Amino acid sequence: MTEHEMELFHASLERCLGGDGFVGRFYEILQGLSPEIARKFQNTDFKTQKRKLTASLYMTMLLDDHSPEGKMHFERIAQLHSRDALDIRPEFYEQWVETLVEAAREYDKYFDEETERAWRHLLQPAIEFMRTRYQRPSGPVGDDL
Repeated sequence: MTEHEMELFHASLERCLGGDGFVGRFYEILQGLSPEIARKFQNTDFKTQKRKLTASLYMTMLLDDHSPEGKMHFERIAQLHSRDALDIRPEFYEQWVETLVEAAREYDKYFDEETERAWRHLLQPAIEFMRTRYQRPSGPVGDDL
């Protein structure tokens, strides 16, 4: 990812989060995709969940920078989402990206094709990270850092 793409993503994310409703809208769209996805959120504390998503979006930038903090964050998230825990199947991640981009398009008045490419490019390594760890055996978080 180029520095320009990183700046585009960050500026867009700031615009999305600068108003009310972006993360809530994302979860509204996501849960509306299927009853199975909606069930995954059945007992979710959305106040906390919204904060976690916001933190993860910022951490994607650190993951892209190959930062140990970014990798540790996604190791924890991947373990939580793995087959042995919440069982968030790898195919759900593509829907997650599409929904996130859709919400960003709604909330960022400057969202354009270049900004969309930046979002997708930045999110892809995080998504691949999560997919590759879905069936990973449980173990200490960060054991391979």
